[in-house]
Amino acid sequence: GDKVSVRYITFEGNDHVADKRLRKRFPVKEDRWWRSGDFREEDYRMGLDSLLEYYRELGYLDAAILRDSVRYTDDNRHLDIRIGVREGERYRFARANFVHNGIVSDEMLRAQVLFDSGEVFNKRKYELIKFQISSLYREEGYLFVELNDRLEFRDTLVEVTFSIRENNLAHINRVDVRGNTKTKDKVVRREIKLFPGDVYRQSLLMRSQRDIMQLAFFDNVEPDIERDPGGDGSDVNLIFKVTEKEAGTGTFSAGAAYS
Repeated sequence: GDKVSVRYITFEGNDHVADKRLRKRFPVKEDRWWRSGDFREEDYRMGLDSLLEYYRELGYLDAAILRDSVRYTDDNRHLDIRIGVREGERYRFARANFVHNGIVSDEMLRAQVLFDSGEVFNKRKYELIKFQISSLYREEGYLFVELNDRLEFRDTLVEVTFSIRENNLAHINRVDVRGNTKTKDKVVRREIKLFPGDVYRQSLLMRSQRDIMQLAFFDNVEPDIERDPGGDGSDVNLIFKVTEKEAGTGTFSAGAAYS
């Protein structure tokens, strides 16, 4: 049959977030003269999830899609989309508590909390906080740190408790370079800042990746970490997987001037 396009996208139940803001976040667009309104089922389903993510960024942690429908117009040339939401309460951050062994100080942990007391509880920002706390421990060598979080709701305030299990320090057992068929190992190894016997450091791993890329010999450098099967479970092997550039991709330029 004929190709159809989206005519209208209508939202119901959104008392606090305007239709315009929801349409902007929704990947499926209405057909207008300056853009196409093509309907793709995959984009539509992903769009429903993105609406919930958006609500949780705005503090509506209980938001839900109650109903959605896609219906043809009478002439079968367009689609009308109708989405019903339940927003729920808007939550705000109260405070964060930490349960740990004191390897990292409370001051350093609290510095990773991006919320002020009373601020809207942004779920995306909250996930970033968890990532930063884990990265803080990995920088100290605790690669296998376990971070568990618990949310306690008091009316519309959220109190968070982070329970941290540091586990053992991770030491480097072996450093391997893979995928280099033309470039010698020593060329890559001299850019690696971690050596066998060292305590693992997240920043040194990322710096090594950056310095290898700056050699301009590779299209991609992918660091990987594997547990050493012969160790006590805390030793790791570092593998740098490189993808060498194709031959003939270099550039040459020349110029001359006469006065």
